[in-house]
Amino acid sequence: MADTSTQSVRRLTKGLLAYLAKNRQLNLLPELVAEAVRTTQKERDSKTAVVWSVRPLEEPTPTELKKVLSEVFGRTLEVSNRVDKTMIGGLIVKVADTVIDLSIRGQLEQLEESIVHSL
Repeated sequence: MADTSTQSVRRLTKGLLAYLAKNRQLNLLPELVAEAVRTTQKERDSKTAVVWSVRPLEEPTPTELKKVLSEVFGRTLEVSNRVDKTMIGGLIVKVADTVIDLSIRGQLEQLEESIVHSL
């Protein structure tokens, strides 16, 4: 049996094909596939992890982040630190289109959402 993500992709693909057929736009399919391939390749080729923090990261943090993120993403990444004084604390990491929110604000928002949904 296919996993949930595979089922989701299949459902989305069928929906897209049905939409294009219904609107007589199947001729757009090669262009859509080419764009998907370009986007996927761009994500794979991304070599930089942008890390937002409330203050500049000091060694050994950038080196440790580079090691961990390179393992997580399966390729050697450079770490580019950007300071965001509006952050409460924590980090936000972005590699290509993947965002990992480890910020205090993000954690508070998750906590609020779980409380609201549990009521």
